[in-house]
Amino acid sequence: MSIENICLNCGAEKSPGYEYACVSCGSKFEDQEMQYKTEQEKRNRIRELKKLQKIERVKYLKSEEIFKYCPSCGDLVRNKFKTCPKCGHEFTNDN
Repeated sequence: MSIENICLNCGAEKSPGYEYACVSCGSKFEDQEMQYKTEQEKRNRIRELKKLQKIERVKYLKSEEIFKYCPSCGDLVRNKFKTCPKCGHEFTNDN
């Protein structure tokens, strides 16, 4: 996906036919162009948005208690797993 197809306010993909503002957040594309003028500024903003989206996803998954953290490697692992697929840590009833 190219930089031109991403809303720099919320990170959503721009909807075809909507040239004025983002359908997801309502941010005006013209205002985004004024705020992020260079390609590097746009790339940095997209990187920042992806990190925020990943953090929010982890918060959601943890809130649903579908996942847990492996105490050995810190990876996010499904609660039903008895061993960590990344490092092989064996979970006990305590963790």
